[in-house]
Amino acid sequence: MPFQAHSGLMTWSKVYSSVTRWAGIGLSTSESRMSNLDFYRVNHDGTAENPLQVVDGWTNSYVNPTLDTEQNLNLTYQSVTNGVGTVVFTRPLNATEASDIDLSSQCAYIKYPWSGGGTGAQHDRSPDKSSIAYCFYLCSTTDTST
Repeated sequence: MPFQAHSGLMTWSKVYSSVTRWAGIGLSTSESRMSNLDFYRVNHDGTAENPLQVVDGWTNSYVNPTLDTEQNLNLTYQSVTNGVGTVVFTRPLNATEASDIDLSSQCAYIKYPWSGGGTGAQHDRSPDKSSIAYCFYLCSTTDTST
């Protein structure tokens, strides 16, 4: 999962193998899998013009995330080729809502929920997660893969 922190923004690049299912990225200050999770979900909306969309939400357990009032994600690239979806999106390092993790001052574990059916159905397996918390604010530029 490539990500980069720069110029007050967090840039994520997400590739997933089946556009008929959703994929997600979650951030939490807790090591627990789904506790206080700031969540970004990639959905296929079924259209040819803008087939992928990214939504911003949060959850505190294994339930469908609640969408944030302010969708502060900026989708900068999307493609679907032979059923493989790719998105690149940014979000501010600073929190803009109470449910956002403030990446300008807090370290966060990265969670990788995926393989759910539909646009918000529960995933088929427990999310993978990073073994360490990343402190994006400590670096002017961070480029990492996990």
